[in-house]
Amino acid sequence: RSTLFPYTTLFRSRDDDFTLHLGTIDYSQKTRSHYTDGLKDYYAHGFSEITTENELKYKQMLINEGKKGSTVNARIHAMNAYNRWMGLPAIKTIKVNEDPFAKNGMELADFHRLVDRVLQDGKYHWYITVKLLASTGMRIGEAVQVKYGDFRQGSALVYGKGQKPRTIYFSHTLRETLFLYIKDKGDD
Repeated sequence: RSTLFPYTTLFRSRDDDFTLHLGTIDYSQKTRSHYTDGLKDYYAHGFSEITTENELKYKQMLINEGKKGSTVNARIHAMNAYNRWMGLPAIKTIKVNEDPFAKNGMELADFHRLVDRVLQDGKYHWYITVKLLASTGMRIGEAVQVKYGDFRQGSALVYGKGQKPRTIYFSHTLRETLFLYIKDKGDD
């Protein structure tokens, strides 16, 4: 594989324009970098031009190399960003069947035992904390941003990794549980 020739002769002439384009649609620097690196990798795999046929071959090459599904899809997203910019058709990502639980994470039965035990021990603060994190998928840094009024309205706007805002919705069951806990604690 040549890692120098295709990039220096073909991609470099378009690199600055494509990077500027990515900046105009408010992508983060990290996303811009992933997209340009994805195209560099495409050329490093020996392709000299971008065509749908070549992109499909590239996708298969990544799969054959044993790349994770998320890595293959990240490269496809880079190609598709470039395709949109050039007015070319997009290619499909691959289906990724990843386990919804973290590796070496807690089994669901263990989670229920933990929640039940914390409740039995009268540690209501920790009970609410565990239920909140588990039912919303928030990180701890996001959860500390939630206010009482957010529970009243049923959602909260929190800022996570990279200070990107995202809206978290609270289920009716979680809100009922929380209101039982905080009913005598005041609005703060």
